[in-house]
Amino acid sequence: MVVWLMGLAGSGKSTLGRALYNDLKNRGIINLVYLDGDEFRDIIESHGYDRISRIEVAKKRARLCQLLSSQGLIVIVSSISMFKENYSFNRQVIQDYFEVYIKCDIETLKQRNQKNLYSGEIKDVVGLDIAFDEPFADLIIDNSISNQDYSLRELKSFLKERVKQFESIKG
Repeated sequence: MVVWLMGLAGSGKSTLGRALYNDLKNRGIINLVYLDGDEFRDIIESHGYDRISRIEVAKKRARLCQLLSSQGLIVIVSSISMFKENYSFNRQVIQDYFEVYIKCDIETLKQRNQKNLYSGEIKDVVGLDIAFDEPFADLIIDNSISNQDYSLRELKSFLKERVKQFESIKG
């Protein structure tokens, strides 16, 4: 299974992804992998941030996720990947795929301003310089109005309802 958390930079997708990973691991589930978008970029040494480069990196990430999932791992991904090309590619390539959009309004993102991305000094920022395609995800969590604990409960509830065939999600 692949749980793909997507959203703009600073929306909370990495924090939520790590929280889900830790929660499941603490329940004794060991067949887990957490894959952060920035860490993946470092591994493949891809540093292009224009729209086309972002789409290509996301496709590589999707192929890796399918490979890991096909070997029995639960893969939790956090990645911007906010383009229709990625949404359709992921659904074509990845079996047992759940898309979760961590929505956050631009004003909240500017207030958080992680990595100084929303100051206008950095170029090729999705949501500012690069338009994104709002997804029709399996689950949408508005992280501009909810706290991390609520978001994690909402995500776990969603997974429990839809993933009954996976024994490892019990509890």
